Amino acid sequence: MMSAKNLRDSILQMAVEGKLVEQRKEEGTAEDLLASIREQRAQLVREKKAKPVKGGESVIWRDEDGHWVERRGKGEAVCIDEEIPFDIPDSWCWARMNALGDIVGGGTPKTNISEYWTVSDKGIPWITPADMRMMPSINIDGGARYISEEGLVHSSAQLMPAGSVIMSSRAPIGYLGIASRPLSTNQGFKSVVPAKEGMSRWLVVSLEALMPSIQKRASGTTFKEISGYEFGKTIVPIPPFVEQGRIVAKIDELMPLVDEYGKAQERRERLDRELPVKLRKSILQAAVEGKLTERSDDDEPASVLLASIREKRAQLVREGKAKSVKGGESIIYRDDAGHWFERRGKSAPSASTKKSPSTSPIPGAGRG
Repeated sequence: MMSAKNLRDSILQMAVEGKLVEQRKEEGTAEDLLASIREQRAQLVREKKAKPVKGGESVIWRDEDGHWVERRGKGEAVCIDEEIPFDIPDSWCWARMNALGDIVGGGTPKTNISEYWTVSDKGIPWITPADMRMMPSINIDGGARYISEEGLVHSSAQLMPAGSVIMSSRAPIGYLGIASRPLSTNQGFKSVVPAKEGMSRWLVVSLEALMPSIQKRASGTTFKEISGYEFGKTIVPIPPFVEQGRIVAKIDELMPLVDEYGKAQERRERLDRELPVKLRKSILQAAVEGKLTERSDDDEPASVLLASIREKRAQLVREGKAKSVKGGESIIYRDDAGHWFERRGKSAPSASTKKSPSTSPIPGAGRG
């Protein structure tokens, strides 16, 4: 049976391969979307509101022979088929993460003084990977600490706008979220500020589906980390903008069902673990209650067995090979009214338990 995790992974993979919803010709192409993003970024550079992309803007397209090629800036086009992980629909395209927005790192003030930190209603949320572990949803609006504007000045952390996609880049790699308000992070993140408003959810879906390959590109000895350069090189499948919204909506519809499936699976697995123990206890209980097998009239009563045991013990005592039982031998029997009595040695019988003869499965037990 498929696990909830595998089912979730399968849905995400179908999403990024363009198999979760149908393509619609009237929604245009991803090529149109990416061209508008490049023009927007170029305009910001002309206005000196942004820096040119180092090495030139990446443009990826499929040539007439069906090969994927990339050109950076004014360089020559290079075939990148070996980087393409799977096929996508004709209306989609591939793009580098650093072509979709600004890659942003994080930081911590070098000196931990009180002026660099503040209370939540006056400060800027400052997120760490440990905070992400506790986040109840993908939307992030605060963490354990809040940094002041002065704290930002004295660190490499940057103020990122709402809609920024943040990803923990170490310890561990792969926590994902979307800023629901302006925030900053420590150095354990590589984030992207999308050039196109409204693309954040699609980028999170893509990163989640591609996370295994991203993690493989991490480096380091003490701990693995994905660098800003490597994160920016991540190649992402891009659908037309409207289709992105339809895919996200379908995922939002399916994932609660996957969560319910996962809970049901956990209950079943718990029952599977508990059943052998409970079954063993039930069998043993049935055995000591005489309910495990049928009784036959030919079976020798237990009273005969117990009488022979007592005789054997008495013989050993007479031969000096055993000591007498202190207080006398115990004989337990049931009277004609169904009450259980015990007599020890030559003492008078005393009531032991009371039980109806019809409920006792032990025929003739202890009769003497």
